[in-house]
Amino acid sequence: MDTVGQQGSVALLDKGVPVLSSRLLEPGTHVVSLPQEITRLLREAKWRMEEVGLVAVTLGPGSFTGLRIALGVAKGLALGQQVAVIGLSTLEVVAMGSGAGVKEGAWIVSLLDARRKELFFELFRLSAQGFPESVRPSHIADPATLARSLAEDESLGSAPLFFNGSGLGVYGDLFQKALGDRFRPAPDSAWHPDPVLIGRLAQHRFKQRGADHAEGLQPLYLRRPDAVAKKRGL
Repeated sequence: MDTVGQQGSVALLDKGVPVLSSRLLEPGTHVVSLPQEITRLLREAKWRMEEVGLVAVTLGPGSFTGLRIALGVAKGLALGQQVAVIGLSTLEVVAMGSGAGVKEGAWIVSLLDARRKELFFELFRLSAQGFPESVRPSHIADPATLARSLAEDESLGSAPLFFNGSGLGVYGDLFQKALGDRFRPAPDSAWHPDPVLIGRLAQHRFKQRGADHAEGLQPLYLRRPDAVAKKRGL
């Protein structure tokens, strides 16, 4: 499940195969619509909650309110129903959805619009198993500085860079100008986290290292919220 951006989503998978999925298209209603959609999908699939073996959720970066909605539901299911849970970086999920033509060893750039003329950024390389592996930790970047840095980075050689994420809608032209024909953008239909890929990536992580501790899962903000309580002093 994902409620990090404007479009939320949820899907049911059985051994990596999608069964049912749904998009939550109305921002501001995810706190109500996500539990409703989970119930509806389970009912349509004729599943009982007791049959669910793993819950997967995106942790961000993203909107402060959105991050907590899906995470709260995931923690509730994990603790209340004794279901294993895996938390995933939104940037990692977006990288996995970069599309056709991305082969083993390819460089993948995840860009999410962070507002305030900034980007959430992470660089990945595609593994032999088809999963993105982080090369540089996620951080907030200035778009112009990042575009110039990627173009001048000798460690990337002259290889194409496969881009994905909502940041392309705002700054795609900037990266196109800096990188020329090395710039390979994903279509806008792939910019948002795909709930099926969330499930597949979570199953992969679960096989690698087991479940996360639900109590310890925290949102990945990368920046402080706009509204911060002032500290009182004497």
